[in-house]
Amino acid sequence: MADITLSRPAAQTRQTVAGGADDRFVFDFSTGDATLSRDGDNLVFAFDDGASLELTDFYGTYDKENIPDFVVDGAEISGTDFFMAMNAPDLMPAAGPAAQQAGLHGPLEARPLRQLEIRDIRAA
Repeated sequence: MADITLSRPAAQTRQTVAGGADDRFVFDFSTGDATLSRDGDNLVFAFDDGASLELTDFYGTYDKENIPDFVVDGAEISGTDFFMAMNAPDLMPAAGPAAQQAGLHGPLEARPLRQLEIRDIRAA
């Protein structure tokens, strides 16, 4: 398992990051600073200053049975818990080809992330 650090890009900059099936994503920015959406097979974090961070082929690499873990504020949480805490369960990878095809015709509804606090996960 490799840790992939997700850092906030400079203003007006688009950054892409690829991950493997066994990787986990480590946030180096506040989750409350971004809006989360899906564009094709990419999971996109967009920022108010025009910056964006795209996890390329996220929905092609991961599915319902293999969702990566995330590290937020130093605490590891499951991918399922991450998407639920972000109030974005519809952006969670799903199983089957129909689920992967869902986002191919443009971005899925963007939604602002909220600041994830570790107590949110522990309370669930």
